[in-house]
Amino acid sequence: MVHKFICIIIISYSVTQLKTVISTKNIFNIQKAKLYTHTKYCP
Repeated sequence: MVHKFICIIIISYSVTQLKTVISTKNIFNIQKAKLYTHTKYCP
């Protein structure tokens, strides 16, 4: 239950970050971070 909630927060945070980062060209880092958080919080 808690993990699911954290997962939702992480995803929405990632989406917000992605929108911000598109202008700064850090997309690969964001993708890596998203992949990491998914494997960590969303098994």
